[in-house]
Amino acid sequence: MAEPYPYRVPWEEIEHAARRDAGELGPATLVSVDWDFFLPPPDLSRFDDERAEMLAAGAGFYLEEWFGALRQLRLWGEIADRLRVLGAEPAEIWEVEDPSPLARELGLRYRFRRAFVCDSHLWGAYVAARMHAESGEAVQLVSFDAHHDLGYLNYAGDAVERSRRRAWERPSCDDWAQACIRRGVVGRMELAYPYWRGLAELERSAPTISAELLKRHVWVGEFDEWVGRHPAPAQPLEADLLLVRSSAYAHPFGRADERFLGLARELAPAGFVCLDCEGPLAIGAMDACLPRPSH
Repeated sequence: MAEPYPYRVPWEEIEHAARRDAGELGPATLVSVDWDFFLPPPDLSRFDDERAEMLAAGAGFYLEEWFGALRQLRLWGEIADRLRVLGAEPAEIWEVEDPSPLARELGLRYRFRRAFVCDSHLWGAYVAARMHAESGEAVQLVSFDAHHDLGYLNYAGDAVERSRRRAWERPSCDDWAQACIRRGVVGRMELAYPYWRGLAELERSAPTISAELLKRHVWVGEFDEWVGRHPAPAQPLEADLLLVRSSAYAHPFGRADERFLGLARELAPAGFVCLDCEGPLAIGAMDACLPRPSH
């Protein structure tokens, strides 16, 4: 498949695939975990100021999901080479946060009847639409993510109405949650940011979903706040799990992809479906079930 790989998919295609694949299941919560939740920016505080500036520039990157697999791998390799030239091992300065606290809290609250892994969060629109078709009820979405996925202004000259039109007609990883809310697929969204991210993204990159819909349908807070709002029930709630690697934005250093798959196996010991391999839509170039070279 030639580049650019599909990264925006018409909503009609998503809904058609979801309805075709829907079984007969009751309502359940969709728990979505983006691997970037565990990947804070490199901590350069132990380096002197001049070297920290150089390393920050060396760690800078601009990848997107429509890049081919070979191009993505080459660019991550170039970033690793730049950091090593500057005297830093990529995996040592770009650490992966321990996912076990999140896994423990989810295990206390949910029993996952199905689990999916994927590379692009656009697959969230398909999974949510499929659950909506199966139960006939709006989905309750719980998202653990370093990004809100409620629509962004993506370039100079972009506008709120353009962003909203993209989300309505051809959603992608950056606005799939907005699309699902506006189309009635998701009735309630709880967005929990990691502690290192906080709510800064909402100030820096305000969602383009309307303020009315945001207030009515979305709760936003940090992970610890979410835990406090949801005491563990006597019996875990039934849910579906979506675990997203986001490899255009999540580095592969230090066997990070193996840790991603380890989290998938911990949360879904009965197994999971890789939507990149077995899903009905052509989205992106990477398969989340296959670790990338760790460079």
